[in-house]
Amino acid sequence: MPEEAADGLNQNASSMSVSFPQAFKGTNPKKSIHQTGDARNQSQLVRHLVLAYQIEQAITKGRASSQAQVAKQLGLTRARLSQIMALRRLAPAIQERLLLDDDAKTKNLKERDMRPILRLAIDRAQISAFNQLVSGL
Repeated sequence: MPEEAADGLNQNASSMSVSFPQAFKGTNPKKSIHQTGDARNQSQLVRHLVLAYQIEQAITKGRASSQAQVAKQLGLTRARLSQIMALRRLAPAIQERLLLDDDAKTKNLKERDMRPILRLAIDRAQISAFNQLVSGL
């Protein structure tokens, strides 16, 4: 039986796995990413944004070999994980607003709401589209 290292890495000769914070583990990960504790106070969009950066860090540091491996561990399809990972492409100003703003309008946004904004390559265009989206709620 492999021993878990301090950085969350499980490793043996044939496989490698990474553990994620309990906030992103649930009894039915295919249905949704469940949360516990303080994560319940965050919107689903914010939890997904944070998860995307945690996955990126795990892959960069070698604690996970690929997005496909992480998707399998979390019980998500590779396509769904790609949608979540795409949130990292939001303009920094939008990410900051999502993470720090207590506005009820932004708390109700979902990853799906961000997809048209993510298609815009220029930060100013993303910010403008985001502001229109939030003002229309």
